[in-house]
Amino acid sequence: MDEHLNQKKIVMVIGNLGGGGAERVLVHLANFFSEMHIDVTIICIGSAPAIGEKEAYKRNINTKVLMIHKLAGKNLVFQKLQQWCSIRTTLSQIKPDII
Repeated sequence: MDEHLNQKKIVMVIGNLGGGGAERVLVHLANFFSEMHIDVTIICIGSAPAIGEKEAYKRNINTKVLMIHKLAGKNLVFQKLQQWCSIRTTLSQIKPDII
């Protein structure tokens, strides 16, 4: 049987991957799960990194990162609703075992 059909999927959600304790722990966990042959996706819901800005912590090359960008010029309620809908759509496409 194909190994990828039974591969577990984990999605982790965080504001961004800049420097900080939560970001460091999340990247370490993502790297650990990746080494255990678990499909890991990180969803960042904060603002996009500046051009040329690097992530603060080195992550496994197999770990995918998806950005859910904020809409500029819209009111806060609309931004949060749009982010929630984007996250929900993304999760329905990935179909993770664990969030």
